[in-house]
Amino acid sequence: MKQLSKILLYSLALAILFFATSCEKDLNEDAIQSSKKTTIKEINFNQLVKDTKFKNLLEKVSHSSASARTAFENQNGFTISDTNVKVIESDSLTSYTMLIQRDNNTDNSYFENLVIQEDIFNNQKAFIIKYTPSEITPSADNSFSFNGTIQKNKLAFTGFNKNSFQNTTQSGCYVDVLMCNNDNSGGIGEEHIAGPRCERTYIVRFEVLCDNETPGGGNVGDLNGDDNIGGNNSGGNNNTGNPYSGSGNPNEETNPIYSEIEPEIVTSPVKKPSLDINTNQLNTNTFFNNLSPAQQQWAIVNVDAYNELIQHQIVNRWSNESEQFAEKFIISSIENGLNFDFQKSLKSPANIDFSEIDTTTPEEQKLDCVYKKLMQSTSFKNLVDNTFGISNKINLKFEIVQNLTHVQPNGTITYPNGTSQLNTNLAFGTTYYNNTIQLSGNNLLSAGANKSNFEIAKTIIHEIIHAYLNIKRKGCSAASIPEINSHLFPELISSFYTAGCSIDVNNTDQSEHAFMFDHMIPAFQMIFAEIRDILATPNNISEAEGVYYDNNDQPYNWNWQDFYKYFSMNGLHNNNAFTTAIISNPSNNFLYAFYVEKGQQFSKTCN
Repeated sequence: MKQLSKILLYSLALAILFFATSCEKDLNEDAIQSSKKTTIKEINFNQLVKDTKFKNLLEKVSHSSASARTAFENQNGFTISDTNVKVIESDSLTSYTMLIQRDNNTDNSYFENLVIQEDIFNNQKAFIIKYTPSEITPSADNSFSFNGTIQKNKLAFTGFNKNSFQNTTQSGCYVDVLMCNNDNSGGIGEEHIAGPRCERTYIVRFEVLCDNETPGGGNVGDLNGDDNIGGNNSGGNNNTGNPYSGSGNPNEETNPIYSEIEPEIVTSPVKKPSLDINTNQLNTNTFFNNLSPAQQQWAIVNVDAYNELIQHQIVNRWSNESEQFAEKFIISSIENGLNFDFQKSLKSPANIDFSEIDTTTPEEQKLDCVYKKLMQSTSFKNLVDNTFGISNKINLKFEIVQNLTHVQPNGTITYPNGTSQLNTNLAFGTTYYNNTIQLSGNNLLSAGANKSNFEIAKTIIHEIIHAYLNIKRKGCSAASIPEINSHLFPELISSFYTAGCSIDVNNTDQSEHAFMFDHMIPAFQMIFAEIRDILATPNNISEAEGVYYDNNDQPYNWNWQDFYKYFSMNGLHNNNAFTTAIISNPSNNFLYAFYVEKGQQFSKTCN
């Protein structure tokens, strides 16, 4: 679709002219740098009418009370939607964009916005902007890109025609649209219409149709990325700038000349939610068609997980991040032969198979409950990244085993809270690795075990790190799976160094002590801090926060960060670094025993 004109204005003080030609189109572009900061937010209309600034402006342009907007709507034959209004603010103007619905109109091929604006000189502008899309594409920041026709129309109400309303101005056939080029990770991505989540915003001027004009030879609009605008040029890289664009006659090849460019009506389109229906169906079909035959078969067999996967992409506006997660989820499911739970995998540091946990017993219910609390922690989702500096997801299956035992290399039998076993799966002629985490039903999860939620959560986190280390240890010196599975978590850490291996974080080798105390323990602290209030009761918290006395009768205050640190060490006592830092230090050993005992007294019931 041919874009008639895009020109960036980067400063009202200094102009830098760029001239570019190509075999596809000849465009004359001017850029002027601006120091203005522009912000955007969304506020529900029913809340916004309580704001004095908006209320006064609406009354100015409508010549009616904001609380009685019906008269204004009747004059113009539309209804203002009670959805969110986009509010754009800079140091020179404030603009409000709201979705409207024409009376008795059932045509969903277009949508219209009412835009009302006031600048610092008390000039008001108001227009109806009609968008007729040929394509709407979801983008980052829960926003979208638009291709189609844009038309700007004057309002029909009489206020603009009154002599007493001289400060209200009309303008040319241009619209200044707030754009953005964030991607979902915060970097530089494709240009799209700005929304509240955008960190880099800039204004692009588009030539549009005015007052019932017809498109003629081509559509006017195309609110999507362009290589020479914003997304890859100076406008998009300016975090604080607010580039405007201007336009001359698109049929002339001469440079437009500006003595001063006044900001046009500034907006960020608000589309009909119904337009997403067709878009979502199209994107759903496209996603399925792009899958391999094996992946399509997986989608047919695992219909519930696939529907959740599609819904996740819809919620995230088909972002690149959500699509990549969906693709990796399907591939990992096929390669490992596991039945992954989509929601648990989405909010975990691993792809999670909970198929053996059917929540019909108290033990299963307790595990499911605590795990869902862990899922509310962002740091838990990023556990592997926080601990190792790597965002790769591993593949885990959870099981509950009554009378769980572990035979150590010397033949000693122990009864741990949990173990992590490395497994293999041969698919398509390739060996893939996954881990089975077994948790003790009678020792950890049964009502008789009386373990706190912190204890269960700590064990789960321990075993997930254990599982990741299993895979790393397998890659070191060609260690055998039986050898790896013969070690509990603290023993496995020690085995890295006795076997001449190392644990690396961000591609840097760590000593045994540095890994545990500089990388692993801080990850525990972040997780526990985020979900403390849902792992412990208010009484637990208030009773814990007091003054205590050590072995020398010296007072000390409860410290939550110390609690998280020492409590997370419980179960690491068969480790050389633990012995050096805790056992060999009487003060640290006292605090360790104190905080572990207190933590085990916290909430025993998980709801």
